[in-house]
Amino acid sequence: MIAYHLPARAFVTLDIYTTTGEKLVTLVRESQESGMHRVVWDGKGAKGEPMPPGQYLYHIKLPTCTQVRLIPLVAEGGVTAPR
Repeated sequence: MIAYHLPARAFVTLDIYTTTGEKLVTLVRESQESGMHRVVWDGKGAKGEPMPPGQYLYHIKLPTCTQVRLIPLVAEGGVTAPR
């Protein structure tokens, strides 16, 4: 699960990438209200194909900042908490 807090309404883009920079899937691309938000990545790519266990990156972009974090995929469909 990926959790983030928005202090004010903002347009959010949240993408999953491989550690080599290949974009796999966009999980969020919309304007969201302020507050806590949670997104679950099911471990699949944009075409629904399961990704192998390993390290991935999530990239969250807001109008005021960008953040990149590691997210381990421990098994097909099983994502652990980001580091």
